[in-house]
Amino acid sequence: MEKTLYYRLASGALREVTVTVADENEQVPPPAGATELTEAEYQTELAALQAANAQLVADRRAAETAAKQAAYEDLIAAGIPEASAQQLSGYRPPAEAAQ
Repeated sequence: MEKTLYYRLASGALREVTVTVADENEQVPPPAGATELTEAEYQTELAALQAANAQLVADRRAAETAAKQAAYEDLIAAGIPEASAQQLSGYRPPAEAAQ
């Protein structure tokens, strides 16, 4: 029979492991330094990690866009034509702002 176990590793990473056991009560030792979790704890922690990762990605994209916009604005202020400033900075102003 298969048994699924959930762990938080010493590094903070989460791990889901499916093992074959003789019966439901067979004990499976956790990886070194790992903490066994219930499925609910695992799902809760996994959701929190995924949300934190999504926020990190969004923050990095926003910072990248802000940097591109600042470079674009600096190029425009230096008298570079708009098309060239867009190409050099990688920034595309929103359509309504360009009109």
